Amino acid sequence: MDDDSWLDYYEVSINKIFTDSMQQEVLGKDDTLSAGCHIDMHIYFKLRDPNKANKFIKNKNGEVIIFKLGLERQGQQHENSEEGFKTFLSLNRCPKLFTLYKEGRLLRSLHEAKYKPAADMHKAWKDQLNRDERKVKLYDYFESEHYYLLVIPHTIKPQDMQDEIIRQFKEKTGYDISDLGKSFNWKDIWTLVKLLSRRK
Repeated sequence: MDDDSWLDYYEVSINKIFTDSMQQEVLGKDDTLSAGCHIDMHIYFKLRDPNKANKFIKNKNGEVIIFKLGLERQGQQHENSEEGFKTFLSLNRCPKLFTLYKEGRLLRSLHEAKYKPAADMHKAWKDQLNRDERKVKLYDYFESEHYYLLVIPHTIKPQDMQDEIIRQFKEKTGYDISDLGKSFNWKDIWTLVKLLSRRK
């Protein structure tokens, strides 16, 4: 990486991005995400000002903006749908539950609370969805401090991920990074994006 940017971590704990006090400000007095909750990729970087040679984009106070960007590549198991739960079961290697699902008996078992493993896995899946929502809430709350979370759904093909990141970044920040070669050396970032693109 060049001097214009630096990489924090790949699969970084949410607690390394947001302090406990930051999380409690958003999520509630006694509420923080566990250390095991992570962001697929989190980077800090500055952007060159396209209108000023050798200058970085600054805020209203004349301070160089440090963008804090999180990237999440979410598979179908992150969808709040029956297919999302089915994928969650498949990824967690629960063949008996998967069979129940295919037979149309799983949701009935959950409703009747007759099959504890099903209820346990359903709770684990719902907990995952809840963590996803809370991560988004954290980034959204601190957007004024230039924290941004881009969530790339599984429906975006790997070859389209870069364009999707550029689109979402502009939508959230107002800055166009489509001409990356001139404003910022993203070579290492896109290497990691390629790793993310292989995640289900």
